[in-house]
Amino acid sequence: MPELWVPGIAGSTPPSVEDFLKRVHARIQGFLGSCGCEQATVRVQLHDGTTVQLASIEPEPGFGWVTLRPVPDEDDGPDGPQEIMVPLGSLVRITIDVKEKRTPFGFTLPGGAG
Repeated sequence: MPELWVPGIAGSTPPSVEDFLKRVHARIQGFLGSCGCEQATVRVQLHDGTTVQLASIEPEPGFGWVTLRPVPDEDDGPDGPQEIMVPLGSLVRITIDVKEKRTPFGFTLPGGAG
């Protein structure tokens, strides 16, 4: 999927994955500012119905793909953290919520903000 399809911009140059993620990160920062929170819980729902709580999302490897880094789970075992590369078009929903008190991990914005 080399392009990101956005409703209402047919015929124009589609935004880059980097621009899209900058806007997502800005929205998360805006949410944090509006709720007075230091961290948020960010979840993405994939096209197959899977929901992933994110530690971060990055525009790599590019070409319409992004890297999701899930929040470590107690069941991850000795293998440690994982990364999931998915086509950007497989993201169905991004949910931003107040970080749950019981979870020691939250989403980290680039540059350490939030």
